Amino acid sequence: MEVQKIPKNIRQIGGIEDWIKVYVEDYVVTYIHRLKAQGSAEGKYGILLGKKERADHSVYLFLSGAMEVTEEELSGESGQARIEETISQRFPGTQVWGWFLCDSDGQETSEEKAELMFRRYFQKEYQVLFWQKEQEADFYVCPIRGLERLKGYHIYYERNEEMQEYMILSSPHFRSEPEEPKEELIDNYRKIMQEKKPVSSRPGTKKSYGFVHAASLVCVFLMGVMAFYGRQDMQTSAPVKGQPDTHIASDNETSPSPASVIVREHPANLTPTQEPETVGLAAGQPGENGQSEPVGQPEQGGNDESAGQADQSTAADTENETFPEETQPEETSPPETPAQAPVPETYQVKKGDTLQKISISIYGNEDMIHEICEKNEISNPDYLFAGQVLVLP
Repeated sequence: MEVQKIPKNIRQIGGIEDWIKVYVEDYVVTYIHRLKAQGSAEGKYGILLGKKERADHSVYLFLSGAMEVTEEELSGESGQARIEETISQRFPGTQVWGWFLCDSDGQETSEEKAELMFRRYFQKEYQVLFWQKEQEADFYVCPIRGLERLKGYHIYYERNEEMQEYMILSSPHFRSEPEEPKEELIDNYRKIMQEKKPVSSRPGTKKSYGFVHAASLVCVFLMGVMAFYGRQDMQTSAPVKGQPDTHIASDNETSPSPASVIVREHPANLTPTQEPETVGLAAGQPGENGQSEPVGQPEQGGNDESAGQADQSTAADTENETFPEETQPEETSPPETPAQAPVPETYQVKKGDTLQKISISIYGNEDMIHEICEKNEISNPDYLFAGQVLVLP
């Protein structure tokens, strides 16, 4: 024969007996521990309630209830009748399968007294004693040769509503709420919980995200405009292919010499077909048009007026020169921004992901965190777990 029900969530205390296996529910242990913590000059005791089953050669005790009683109730017929009535009301379907004993503070009950009570009130076979001492708690049996401590037992965890209700109603020490809660308060609480919608954990998040989104769009637009006009300026100011890019300082510019010449380097994307020529020519040396071009550096004994005339002459000759048609590089479209990439419908969270990282990797910025939270009904943006699938807006 097999046991009909073995609890799933269990914790083993000590060893395992072959002939008897005791399973006590966690609320029963908690109830006994709290009685011990209240303190008493004579100690406290009560009865253990549950069911017994047999399988192979072992006996299984499942203890799901406990009640504090007095010796007068155990010894008298009227007291026993009250105990049986309470059991039928609070713990239906259970029987008495032992008792518990809580020692008083600083005083331990003797084994002779515990054995005497055991033999007087709990003579049924397989009944056990749960003895809560100062530093330990163990189960005992009482065969013919006296008290014997079991090797160990199991604590299991289930929804023990009967024991919870008894703990609250039997003693004010266990009450954490009013004895008779009003039905109106319970109904109102349920309505509030049903109508409550998840909101962002930080107030004003939606407005701040909208402002940041608008500011980011304006910044991106301005950067695009600046990049476009900067490209146009670079193309228009590019030097003519085959000719050096020269600039002759005017009279108003500050330079090391009155008529110095500045040679600008070619852009990296335009390679000249011939080496740039030196703009500054020696005095009396013929230029490209066969005429003698003066230098900006005047001879000793000259004045500023002759230097200015030389600058005007050089500028006029430069305007009269004929240059080949400028070759412009092919225009290319600006690189595609992350916002133009197609957005997937869902995203599976990986280890180490945050909503900030996800928004930046998919949308290129942090502006979609609030929309992702609303789309997936996330109340706490900081809480994500690996494997979670997010629906993207």
